[in-house]
Amino acid sequence: MKDFRLVLLGMLLNAVPVHADSLVGVFDVINGVSGGTVGGQVSFALNGDGTIAASLSSNFGEIVGFGYNSPSYRYTGSQFSQEGEGYITTAWATGYGNFGSGIYWTNQNRLPPTAVNWIIGNPGEFTSVWQAFGGSAPYDFYLLPKTSNVPQEWAANAVASVPEADTFGLMLFGLVMVGVAARRRAA
Repeated sequence: MKDFRLVLLGMLLNAVPVHADSLVGVFDVINGVSGGTVGGQVSFALNGDGTIAASLSSNFGEIVGFGYNSPSYRYTGSQFSQEGEGYITTAWATGYGNFGSGIYWTNQNRLPPTAVNWIIGNPGEFTSVWQAFGGSAPYDFYLLPKTSNVPQEWAANAVASVPEADTFGLMLFGLVMVGVAARRRAA
């Protein structure tokens, strides 16, 4: 029984929360003002091959442009979802600062999509999504949707994803088992 308790205690001590290497940005700053309206969302997730899977959606019009606060050079973009065929990778100079990497819609024959997925970088280029950041802009993300009336420029900061649910379950199980073992020992 003592060995069993030691194994459980070891499980508990080793059950450190593990963060998936991903982040999310919610566009909640419009034309320089932070408010309750959400203009869209972006997520970056590290792929096993060292590239980053990007997913972007807009709530207020088609996505004409998007930038992220990378170092001064442009990261490549490829494998755009079918709706996103028509984007090129580019840098952005905006009222929110300079964004070293991003995408811009160039297909004049059709409207840009309101959601797009693509791959950032080349295989082996990244070991963390945070490597794609490090520019000088005060925000991590920039979004330019196509609107019929007033131009809208949205900004967002990145937030790391929450720990995986399995890790919390393992920690909870370990705590319960340690409590049960301590209670039995006291009785």
